[in-house]
Parts: sequence; structure tokens; C-alpha cells
Amino acid sequence: MGKILPADKSEIRQAIPMLKELIERHPLLGIEVVLGDAIYDTEDILKFIIKELKAKAGIPRSFRREKQEGFYFQKDKVYCPARIAMFRKGKMTVAGITYIQYACPLYWSKKIRQRYLLCPANHPKFFSQKGCNYLIRLTPSIREEIDYESQEFKSLYNKRTSIERCFSRLLSIAMQNPTTVGLNATQNHCTIAHITSLLVALTAYRSGQKDKIRFIKSFVPNFLDDFRKPS
Repeated sequence: MGKILPADKSEIRQAIPMLKELIERHPLLGIEVVLGDAIYDTEDILKFIIKELKAKAGIPRSFRREKQEGFYFQKDKVYCPARIAMFRKGKMTVAGITYIQYACPLYWSKKIRQRYLLCPANHPKFFSQKGCNYLIRLTPSIREEIDYESQEFKSLYNKRTSIERCFSRLLSIAMQNPTTVGLNATQNHCTIAHITSLLVALTAYRSGQKDKIRFIKSFVPNFLDDFRKPS
């Protein structure tokens, strides 16, 4: 199943609707594993895969969403990029997830505010908001149910990277620069490219050249050379 999206549409927001559509179209299809890039490492997508589909999620963890540069812990305090102990505001809940919130001490502590006119770290949020914030999550994450270091997870994700190699082989069959015009014609062109790739693999296997199953160019010398020559 495939869906063409405009360039300004987020792939993340389309992930769950596309999985639901897949289930509706193929109700007897048992989904065991869902593989994807780190861009799909979100709470909603992981929960849908693990809790709703009862499947395994082969999606690597994206630490960019979790890492807050410049903050650090010392004993029981959180320090901001200016190396000042932050003000603990208490608990807050957003979208069902509870955090302990630490806020900018220059805004929330009179004692600290008397010592500084501006943020020593020149943090951009000092002027646009009420300084920086740091959140410590209390609600368990769905990611805790995924053993990212296990051999099983690594094996699953290796299958994801093998798909990229399949794409590379398809690009060698004129998919990079198709000569067709229009959506339907291009879809047909891509379908023919997929069939060609599978036929090459099948022919290589049946002819005893198993080492060339994945190598279209080496199995068929000068493949499409005449096709690519300008008329």
C-alpha cells in the first residue's frame, strides 16, 4: 500500500492513518512487525503499534527529541546553561504525561534576579518567553517496553536497512528519471520496475547464479544502455 503526499504534509501524522487503512483493506493480514526510520519514534505511533496492533516496533530511538543541550544535574538540582540552579515549579501534565518542571531562576527567584540583569547564557527564551524550562518525565514511556540493545531488535532493524538496498536496485531500472508523464503512467512505470527486479532475481536463482540475485547491473550487462541513449 502506498500513498502520495504533498511535500508540506508531515509523514509522522500520516503513519497511523496509513496503518489503519492497511488493516481495513487487508483485515486478514497479521501484522507482526512495523519497521521505520527514527522520524517515526513518537509516543502515539509506538503505542499504536505495540498496544493496538499487538506488533513489534522496529523503530530506532531518536534522542534529538529527548536531549536538552546545556542542562545538567548535580546532586538533587538541575542547572541551566548559565550554570545556575533552576527553580522547581512542581508537577505538570501534558497529553497524559506527567513531568516535574524546572523553570528559569531569573524569572521565578527574587534572590537570583537581584544578581543578574540578563541571562548570563544569553538564552533566546529569556526575552521571547519566561526563560528556559527543563522537564523530568515521571510517566513511564512506551519505549521502556522496547529492548533497543537486544539482538532481536537489531535483527529487525537490519531488515529495514535492507529495504534501502532494494530501493537502490529499483533506481537502476530507470526509476530515478522516469520517461513517463502523469501519476497513473508513473505508477505503472514503478510497478514494471518492481516486476523487473523480481524477475532478475528469479532468473538468477533458476540459472544457478545466486550470487547475482541482488545485482541487476552485473547480471544483465549494459542493462537499459540503449534505452538511456539520447535519440
